[in-house]
Amino acid sequence: MTIALHSKNELSGDPKVREGIVKIDEVWKNEKDSLIGNDWVKEIPGAEMEHHFVNGLYIRMAKAPAGMLFTTQIHKVRHPFFILSGAARILTEEGIVTLGAPYQGFTEAGTKRLMYILEDITWYTIHATDKTTVEEVEEEVLAKDFGELGFNQEQILEIQEI
Repeated sequence: MTIALHSKNELSGDPKVREGIVKIDEVWKNEKDSLIGNDWVKEIPGAEMEHHFVNGLYIRMAKAPAGMLFTTQIHKVRHPFFILSGAARILTEEGIVTLGAPYQGFTEAGTKRLMYILEDITWYTIHATDKTTVEEVEEEVLAKDFGELGFNQEQILEIQEI
């Protein structure tokens, strides 16, 4: 289950849940032992990430162990994802869903998730891009905050309301 983008610069779902996920993320980032970005790959036993570039595509494989709880970054663009093994319970402003392998879905622009890994999971994402480094792709497809998605001030305030 993902957040649907109904029209350009319009998020669906409950903005209170979205703001709650953002607040959890902010609290965790202020903890001295928190893992930011992809630091978890080096620090969590059983975690793994691979990056591949082929014919105008960037393919990311992430493996996360059961019991891991984290927030994802904000996605700027719609892209497919595939769960090849394992399962996760996922909260978005659209609600809570459990997804398990095999599964194929789409991450919509504006998606930010709170995820709990139920079973060791292997998750792939694919992005069409002409970029050639992981850093360039992340700049292209990930937002630092919801304001970066091009929403007007009224929409940003609506997202921030509680």
